[in-house]
Amino acid sequence: MRKNLTVIGTLLVFAGVAAAQNSAPKIETYLGYDMLRYNSATNIPAFTANGAGGQFFYNFNSWLGVGADIYAAHNGNVFGSVTVNGVTYPGGKLDNTSVFSQFGPRVYVRKWSRVTPFVEMLWGMDTVRASVPLGLPPGQSLVVNVPGGTLVVNGGSASAKNVYVRASTAQTAFAYKLGGGLDIKMSKHLSFRPIETDLQYSRLQQLRYPQPNKSQYNFLYSTGFNFTFGGAQ
Repeated sequence: MRKNLTVIGTLLVFAGVAAAQNSAPKIETYLGYDMLRYNSATNIPAFTANGAGGQFFYNFNSWLGVGADIYAAHNGNVFGSVTVNGVTYPGGKLDNTSVFSQFGPRVYVRKWSRVTPFVEMLWGMDTVRASVPLGLPPGQSLVVNVPGGTLVVNGGSASAKNVYVRASTAQTAFAYKLGGGLDIKMSKHLSFRPIETDLQYSRLQQLRYPQPNKSQYNFLYSTGFNFTFGGAQ
């Protein structure tokens, strides 16, 4: 009798474990709003960029998944002086767009029927495109170091008006995000994510030539909807 009870108990334990492993969706697709607080490593002050993005995750079991997170954040009204080769030029509003593409694992806590917290660590890259208008006073020249030589922009004669040009740059650097979030189940295939917060790290080259790379420790907030498919949900 005792042996039979032991066998039955063991089977119930394995059944519970199997049920837990099958309780997670196989595929999760997220769409949402992203707010990135960028802590600049240059003479440009910290600023906030807004955007949107999506995520795709495949779950191996109830607690472990792996996937991709891609989002873009933009701010076209960042103010800051522009320094090139140690010379500061009168500038306008900086237009900045960042696109993050990151991949890695996510760990879930599925102890509740409607609420699912998670933590994640994703690695990838940050691609930034930025431009700013520069005003050159009459008679002043702007010399910019470029691959293979220099680019000279002349401000015109002393009697001329200011010359305005738009300087632009683009670069791609290593990035990672570390944090977590919370999903609230609304239906079988839809969950609402009120909060996901991450440390968003990037390592971009400073705009002030020839300063070395600098680390930026940024704050990322996201909210949106998570769509789930497959598995016994």
